[in-house]
Amino acid sequence: MLAGSKAQLMIGHVTLTSVDPDRAASYSKRVVDGIIRKRWNYQGVVMTDDLVMGAIYQRSVCMAVVDALNAGVDLLLVAFDGGAVLSHL
Repeated sequence: MLAGSKAQLMIGHVTLTSVDPDRAASYSKRVVDGIIRKRWNYQGVVMTDDLVMGAIYQRSVCMAVVDALNAGVDLLLVAFDGGAVLSHL
């Protein structure tokens, strides 16, 4: 379906509990590497949804960034609000 596509894929912060109950799809290696890259054979650009959102603050922006990159995400979307980010570090 996505194999060979030139489209870019934005992945949201939803949790696919049957795949990875502990991480949102945007920073889940099981979702990004396992499903998108390997099962769907998508090799194009994968980007996160905005990392300055409540779903990320419930955890940690810094940890989500590290996990997203380790999962195989290519671009991190950050609509930076310095005050909001710094208050959650």
